[in-house]
Amino acid sequence: MKRFYNMFESIFKYYQMVNLFLNDVNEGKYIEFTLEAILSEKEGKRLIVEALYHYGAMLMLLDRLIPSVARERIVTCYIRYSNFGSSDQTNSTAVAKLIKSTGYFYNKATEKETIPD
Repeated sequence: MKRFYNMFESIFKYYQMVNLFLNDVNEGKYIEFTLEAILSEKEGKRLIVEALYHYGAMLMLLDRLIPSVARERIVTCYIRYSNFGSSDQTNSTAVAKLIKSTGYFYNKATEKETIPD
């Protein structure tokens, strides 16, 4: 359970770090860079697009390989049986929101996807 939860939390932390970087650039914390300057350069565009692509790929793989019911149960069990008040519990509600059901269903037997409307 802990390894799965750590994976879920790592995906959430990646999202936080990308979001923090973009907010810092937007607020002018980096003297040399603005979001417009980053997007005007070829490498900057690639950096932003790759960061968002990797986050999307992680979410899609998570949805395809671990069914939503299993994800929700893993997080619930982890939170219930881990030590309350420990440092691991700081992101538990945000992680639970991240992994909740999206309505996407992949049937491995028929190789068919069902995407919610």
